[in-house]
Amino acid sequence: MAELRRTLEELCGMMPAALPDLCNVYVRIIGRPQRVVDPFGPRWQIDVEGLSGACRCIVAIHDDPAQSTLPIPYERTEPFLLEILKRPELSEAIRPGETALVQAWPHYGNRGLFLNVQAIFLLRPFHRFGRTLIDYESRCSRKMYLSLTKGVGSHEGGHLHKGTVSGHIADDLLARAATLGLPPDDDQALVAALTPGTLSKLVALGMPEPKEAERALERSRKALATLRNSSVIKGLLEKDRWIVGCDRLANGVSLAPDLRGEHHVVEMKFIDPQSEFFKPGKFAVQARDYLAWAMVEFGIKVVESSWEGVLIHLHPDVDETQRVQPIKASAELIARRLLNRHRLLVFARAG
Repeated sequence: MAELRRTLEELCGMMPAALPDLCNVYVRIIGRPQRVVDPFGPRWQIDVEGLSGACRCIVAIHDDPAQSTLPIPYERTEPFLLEILKRPELSEAIRPGETALVQAWPHYGNRGLFLNVQAIFLLRPFHRFGRTLIDYESRCSRKMYLSLTKGVGSHEGGHLHKGTVSGHIADDLLARAATLGLPPDDDQALVAALTPGTLSKLVALGMPEPKEAERALERSRKALATLRNSSVIKGLLEKDRWIVGCDRLANGVSLAPDLRGEHHVVEMKFIDPQSEFFKPGKFAVQARDYLAWAMVEFGIKVVESSWEGVLIHLHPDVDETQRVQPIKASAELIARRLLNRHRLLVFARAG
């Protein structure tokens, strides 16, 4: 995959024909968003400079790229980005001195270099929120406020049980199957797959009650059997080259898929389909999160056209036809999350 990251200083030193089709650039804002209407189409413009301060350019966000006389390579600016600019309480955060990551089509115009942005304008990328803050399910604004400002959560920390630990073991088994493969003997497979972190959880679970650790291991053997017997999971794992524990998608949000390939992001669940906690729709949101933030790193068009999110169910009672659920990408996924994130930035600063 092509590397999108560039510095503004690099771009300013290039001839027009040498400019990349797409790039990710860190910029420092030096002017407030301004409305411009001319033959190139109505748009918002923001004066920015490189982080060294050595060169300047203009970020351009078009109302309707398809109507512009410029050869803009995308037909639509995401409405969620335009909403940030149109609403004064949101655009107020785009002020001189702030830093942003923009994904842009660079183009020379009559005022120098322009960075034309379709969707990704990530303000203050060093301020990182949790994934559930960006794409939360709750409609309770008070709960949201407490979670953001006071760190109050609804889950008690530190408690382990066999279901939680067996889920961690299932994660390790999937990672081993995807990368190095599983030894043919089940006991050897478990030993080979267990990471130090999961092993410590298993030990902690078994210290007060050894049978709980035994139950967790026995439950995890069901996940192992699914990995060995499911042709659809085997087919998926053969499609790509996999990385485990990668945080490359964590641009302004804390998240890491269970597996990341060159064209896939995977969320794995090991939950009984008869359980009240089995919620495929909610699980799919996590896979969509990974796709959305992959767009920041690898480009919207690339992820839309050649990437796929995948939800894997390792519980043996899940129907084999539902074992692997593909999830498609769209630019709206990242645009909506960036709007949510921007709102939180404004909210946090106001607090």
